[in-house]
Amino acid sequence: MSLADVVKGQTYYWRVDETTAGGVVKGATIGQFSISPYTDLITDAVQINYNNTVSPYYTETAFNAGTLSCSTDWTRGGNQLLTLDVKGHDNMVDSIYVTLESNGGAQSGTVQYGDKRELNQQSYEWFHFWPIDLQEFADQGVVLTNVTKITIGVGNKMTPAAGGSGTVTVDNVRLSSPMCLRAYTPADINRDCVVDIWDVMEVAGYWLNEGYTVTAQAPARNPVVWYQFNEGSGSSVIDSSGFGYTGLLNLAGTWGGVGTGYDGSNCLNLGNNTYIQVPAAAANIGDPNYPVADPNQYLERNPRLHSGLRIPVRLTVTALCL
Repeated sequence: MSLADVVKGQTYYWRVDETTAGGVVKGATIGQFSISPYTDLITDAVQINYNNTVSPYYTETAFNAGTLSCSTDWTRGGNQLLTLDVKGHDNMVDSIYVTLESNGGAQSGTVQYGDKRELNQQSYEWFHFWPIDLQEFADQGVVLTNVTKITIGVGNKMTPAAGGSGTVTVDNVRLSSPMCLRAYTPADINRDCVVDIWDVMEVAGYWLNEGYTVTAQAPARNPVVWYQFNEGSGSSVIDSSGFGYTGLLNLAGTWGGVGTGYDGSNCLNLGNNTYIQVPAAAANIGDPNYPVADPNQYLERNPRLHSGLRIPVRLTVTALCL
């Protein structure tokens, strides 16, 4: 088998046969090997410090494609995707883009991140997985069999405009064979990773329906405590459950004021050691919606039922933007 015929994500089997002097073929144990579905290009996290408040209003970091992989043919092994893990920061207003160049810069193509609002992240939030179909670059003229440069940027190089500043982190830049991405294939209506007649039947089943009427139902159990965090100041958080378990916000938390939240509302800025102190009575009575004769029995002798009490004595949170 030629290496050109090897496909990523597949398992291959091999065996060494021995032919004796008498013409008998003896087969040895069957061996196997698998090919990883992806090729690592950048495995160490890359931090891009940017200041797009000044011209040219975008910031880039570039890599020589020839040093990232054993081949500049990015279609080799059945690759069809370029994937990245990207992470923004709090109050980020800029987008991220990737540019590929081929044949020493003779051709280039740029793909912008889909929804830049997702990049407005807190420090404790995880990366966003960003799969890019290599065909998007090919459609712009990039020769995928001879990719020579990859550039990762912050801003919008095609239509530059003043933005913000901060640090963006990019990690796990890879070439990958096709994979099932349910959320990224709009035509896969029934989410089975195959676009076929069953998706058409799904559409036909609701043909000409203009909408649905959804009737809200009350939850089976009411909350033991309910903190809406809409006070806007102070260290007390009011319990809206009706049981009166007012919580105490330790002084590490500060209210940012109107307009500091993602949607323009009040943002409660909390550190990693910030917590809400819940009155001990909330943990000692069991579930007040379903009282028992002996609350201690509820907690000590029925540990399985204890899972119904969903509020700990100390509620640790990192950030709340209301």
